[in-house]
Amino acid sequence: MDLKLHDTVDYSVIKFPADHLIPKEFSQLTGFKSITYTADECSVIVPTNSIDNRRAIAADSNWFIIQIVGELDFTLIGILTQLGKSSG
Repeated sequence: MDLKLHDTVDYSVIKFPADHLIPKEFSQLTGFKSITYTADECSVIVPTNSIDNRRAIAADSNWFIIQIVGELDFTLIGILTQLGKSSG
């Protein structure tokens, strides 16, 4: 199991109110993107400045995506420790 940088794009993690609708720009993005709804919020991960975030509660940029290369064995105890050892 190895780690590699997914791409060189600057990503933002954006927190919206829980009732926020999926921005239309989101469906037009072709690279990595993520949207998660909980009872408390709508969290979006997208390339920085790619969607309208005027209704955002918070936004944090300068993130990057790390890809796990190979099979990730979820039965391992201490999976985060194993990932850390792969990058070192």
